[in-house]
Amino acid sequence: MAKISLSRLCKQEEDHELDEVRCKYGHLLPLMTLWTSKNLGRRYWTCPYYGNARSCNFWIWKDDSIDERSKFFIPKLLERIGELEERVESFTNCTFYEHKIVDDKTTRTSKSVESKIDMNKIKLQMENFQDDLKMMKTNEKKWKIKLAKSKKRENQLWTTLISICAFSLRDCMWDEFDHLEQGSMTVFEYKACFHAMSRYFYDSISTEFENIQKFMKGLVFSLQLATYQMVVLGDTL
Repeated sequence: MAKISLSRLCKQEEDHELDEVRCKYGHLLPLMTLWTSKNLGRRYWTCPYYGNARSCNFWIWKDDSIDERSKFFIPKLLERIGELEERVESFTNCTFYEHKIVDDKTTRTSKSVESKIDMNKIKLQMENFQDDLKMMKTNEKKWKIKLAKSKKRENQLWTTLISICAFSLRDCMWDEFDHLEQGSMTVFEYKACFHAMSRYFYDSISTEFENIQKFMKGLVFSLQLATYQMVVLGDTL
């Protein structure tokens, strides 16, 4: 049997107009109702501590004793009311589930439509992505071609620069060799330095005589004079 609010069923309209009832301690007492087999629906007032050591043992009935006929049909009525409340609750639950099923179908339909829209967006985004990818690959090929050309130009430039540097270095070395002098060096040191530099300019000195003249030109003046005298005197003798 369904749970029934018995106090609500048995409450009378004039209950709120009843005189205040207080126990011996002066507590304002609420109107209570018993639902035992002997006192079905019988109302009373009692001390809030009734049955306790602190109780003042105050108890007073509001209603007269229940007759046997009432004791028989009141439980039947309560049982019938419980069955009716169960049916109402069952009907309410069925209605709730029907609404829930309809709401679920509506939700699934809306989600299906949304998912279709989302799939269309995803397809469009994928197409745009593929177009962008093709464009990137095309640009990559162009950049590779430009890079290859730039590397070729760079290699040519480096070759030109190296050639220029080599010629400039050779010119500097030739200028240093052309102005090479003994100075404070010994003859052996000057000779070693002269031969070390002259090997880079073998194509510029065509004969051995020119090589000797250049060597003699770099000696100190005293050695040049002594060598000249030896050569002249040797030729005379």
